[in-house]
Amino acid sequence: MELINEFASLDNKVSLCSDIWSDHWQSCSYMGITCHWIDNAWNIQKRLLAYRCFNDPHTAQNIYHLMFIILEEYGLTSNFFSNSFDNASANTCSINELIRLCQPSIGGKFFHIRCTCHSFNLCVQDDLKSLELYIKPIRYAIHYL
Repeated sequence: MELINEFASLDNKVSLCSDIWSDHWQSCSYMGITCHWIDNAWNIQKRLLAYRCFNDPHTAQNIYHLMFIILEEYGLTSNFFSNSFDNASANTCSINELIRLCQPSIGGKFFHIRCTCHSFNLCVQDDLKSLELYIKPIRYAIHYL
């Protein structure tokens, strides 16, 4: 309740970082959302807003729906500046729905910030595939040491 009151009195916008991941042992998926903002005393703040079970298919509509519920719970639908997400197409489509509904400042130009770590990981994974011809014999040799 204290966090909701702080958001209600906040003069600045907030930015979110969201991710969805799967627990392969329990066959569950989760959505985590963290919130970042500068408070009225000009201190950088960050809080975990939600960590929710997300067993629905990872469609744009389902992602958007859960995010919007969380934004409404904290009163952030009109105070939301940007969201950092990975590059999955469902995430991009869900952001487009949020832009339509939340009507962010500057037309949502910076509303979807693609996660740099995720993009970097995709590059590294792609490079590792091209090196597989060299890595496989090394792994095989190490196995017998």
